[in-house]
Amino acid sequence: MHGHVRLDGKPLESAAIVFHSGEEEKEVISFAFVENGTYEIAAKDGPLVGKARVEFQPKPVDQEQFEEALEMATRTRRPVKLTEVVIPPQYVGQNSLLTVEVTEDGDNEFDFELTTGQR
Repeated sequence: MHGHVRLDGKPLESAAIVFHSGEEEKEVISFAFVENGTYEIAAKDGPLVGKARVEFQPKPVDQEQFEEALEMATRTRRPVKLTEVVIPPQYVGQNSLLTVEVTEDGDNEFDFELTTGQR
């Protein structure tokens, strides 16, 4: 499974893409990180065949990014924003109404065009 994600027409720099598939009692959650507008999940790690709900989450910062931000904030005495990419709320968590249909033998390429409504 793979695809492209754009936000207001530009490649989404970084985020987590999460697929929820299966029934509530047997839900399977699969995810990948979007980097420079692309993502990829190996078939063995992907969602179940059938309908899957898709949501996006801001990508968590790693230890190095955190330490750099802390150092900059200490040096400049100003707050430093850790999450650069803001995901519009209509695509985050349970708010997301995005779905895909995963097939057993298909390419399963899914592209997403997200918008903030601020063009």
